Amino acid sequence: MLKYLGIILIFCQYSFSQEDKSRAFDFVFESVLEHHRTFDYKIHKAYINQDYAKVDALFEDFIEDNLHNKIMNDFYWNKFRSRYKSLYDIDLPVYLLTRSSWSLPSVGEVPAVNKLAKKYKNQIKFVVLFWDSRQKMKSQGRKYSRHVEVVYIDELKNKDSYTIKALKHVLGVPVAFIMDEKKHVLEVNRPEATPFDTKEDEAELTHLKHIEKQVHHVLNKRQNLISEKSAENNRQ
Repeated sequence: MLKYLGIILIFCQYSFSQEDKSRAFDFVFESVLEHHRTFDYKIHKAYINQDYAKVDALFEDFIEDNLHNKIMNDFYWNKFRSRYKSLYDIDLPVYLLTRSSWSLPSVGEVPAVNKLAKKYKNQIKFVVLFWDSRQKMKSQGRKYSRHVEVVYIDELKNKDSYTIKALKHVLGVPVAFIMDEKKHVLEVNRPEATPFDTKEDEAELTHLKHIEKQVHHVLNKRQNLISEKSAENNRQ
């Protein structure tokens, strides 16, 4: 009898450990860090061969497999101009854009972000995260309006290498993450790159359309969930 109990206990422990591992991969950081090595090798090879179409395809496939519908982990940042100290402090959907002082936005992007952050200020939070020291990012950070949460993570001082490796080293800069209020990742993409000779008003319109389409995606999903919940309550 004791022998059988021992076997049952071992089986249960194995089952729980497998369940915990599976549950961990529901989160972005764990999924990215578990599967990034093959991605790193393939994308490095594509860059060497100057096969940029392959680079884009690899990036999109990696996003689809390891980020879409995953839960973004909570992480802390330094506040440049923000009242939030971490991602989970925000109880609204989030448009998170990563930047650095050496990866400057293309023409029209900043005014587009500022306008949309103001327009949707009660529905979605726009967060611009710089991978930089405060000294290096402050001139770029000041270009964003008060409706944009401007934050930074200094890689030389930050001890959370887990966050830095998952979000910066694997995915690169810049990247835009669109999340619902529960921090499920709905979209991940690179910001639009407008040519340098594009007129500012035309470039701004391009960015407005591109970003607002993503905003509508998350807001429409939120409205659908509210409608479904309301219909369910009415049936009860």
